[in-house]
Amino acid sequence: MISDSDQKFGTLRSFLWPIRRGEVRKIIPMLIMLSAIAFNYSILRNLKDVIVITAKSSGAEAIPFIKVWVLLPMAVLATVIFTKLSSRFSQERVCYIIISSFLLFYALFAFVLYPLRDQLHPHETADWLQQVLPSGFMGLIAMLRNWTFTAFYVMCELWGTIVLSVIFWGFANEITRIGEARRFYSVIGIGSNISAIIAGQTANYLTFAEYSPLFPFGSDSWEQTLALISIVVTVSGILTMSALWWVNRNVLNDPAYEGFHSTIDGGNEPKLIKKKRKKLSLRDSFSYLTNSKYICYIAILTVSYNLVINLVEVIWKSELKTLYPTPEHYSNYMNNLTSISGIFSTIAALFMARVIARVGWTKTALVTPLIMLVTSLGFFFFFFMKDYFGDSFLALVGMS
Repeated sequence: MISDSDQKFGTLRSFLWPIRRGEVRKIIPMLIMLSAIAFNYSILRNLKDVIVITAKSSGAEAIPFIKVWVLLPMAVLATVIFTKLSSRFSQERVCYIIISSFLLFYALFAFVLYPLRDQLHPHETADWLQQVLPSGFMGLIAMLRNWTFTAFYVMCELWGTIVLSVIFWGFANEITRIGEARRFYSVIGIGSNISAIIAGQTANYLTFAEYSPLFPFGSDSWEQTLALISIVVTVSGILTMSALWWVNRNVLNDPAYEGFHSTIDGGNEPKLIKKKRKKLSLRDSFSYLTNSKYICYIAILTVSYNLVINLVEVIWKSELKTLYPTPEHYSNYMNNLTSISGIFSTIAALFMARVIARVGWTKTALVTPLIMLVTSLGFFFFFFMKDYFGDSFLALVGMS
């Protein structure tokens, strides 16, 4: 059922662009920011898996070790750094510092660390550890052997955690009025899904570019691909900071946003005035979070979600490596998968508000774990029973 506020836009516009003329100048930079950040996230998410899983003497078994022994401490450290920066600098300057640091590391990896990987990686020490330690330590040894790849994996993961989740959504929640949130977030959500489609195909185009001696970086086509992807990611990051700069200079400081602003429903809603908030210490912040029952439930959901994903993805990505052992072909598969996911996510986002209005948040949210349950049962059944039913399945449908 379409609400009265949506009716004023018309049926089609309420789906695609429920934005008033005076709100365009605020939502456009927000849309650019999220699309650029999501574009980088989609590219980096696939690239980190390609680099770690297809590396020498490595595979998907390295991922759990990286997430536990490196990513988790680095996430805590990043939180501490972000808190310290936020207590000393403005929100805008903190965004510039954090995003620039990520972009500098990606450039350093593509142009310096990856080309020098054979000189930097301790292969002799790793080979010795492989001989003296049990086979269960293969993932840990791979993590240590390819330590620059491990660092790249962690920085790519933190882009989604810090830049996407903390910086962008924190900024968006600061500048978006309650009456705008439902309409704004549906639009920019669709934009982020479309950027994932574009990111997958952009990465594919760069992955299969032939080696060019005219390009000054990289000794083979894959090294040149990393350099080109790093350039694209940097440009996208600069676009993000440019949109942030523009909205701070031309929207948030505009006198037109002072006082009251007419909402889509014809009422008045006060402007979100930036207030000087009391800075909480890291200890006080954690104390506040642990005392919130709502936040604790969210934490349980998040931990459970990540536990399921990590249990499934190690075996799934290990199986993918047997099909696509080279970085180029593994990357091609993952990029196509990202584009397909983006298409389905965009379609779902168009109807999500209507689904939630009809069946409620709880039933809508349960769709994800139910789908994960059903598909995981199917995946693990075929995985463990392939030696028993493999020939029969091949004869029945013509594929393994």
